[in-house]
Amino acid sequence: MGCFKGTDPDTVFTPGARDEEHRRIGKTTREFMRDEVLPGLERLENKDWGLARRLLVRCGELGLLARTWPKPTVVFSSTR
Repeated sequence: MGCFKGTDPDTVFTPGARDEEHRRIGKTTREFMRDEVLPGLERLENKDWGLARRLLVRCGELGLLARTWPKPTVVFSSTR
């Protein structure tokens, strides 16, 4: 068996499967990038960590850091 396992086609997200919430998140993300990230790109590339922190906080305020994930079907645990 190789490194990759088969994938159930019903679990693959495709652009056609987007709903209104997905479209709103995409619109918010595009606007955030255009209006807040890209204007400060040079500062970010020069390691302006204060700006990076402010942008992360802003991401959180916009709800772009939150994601509901399905419950895992496999749980990994330490044997220590």
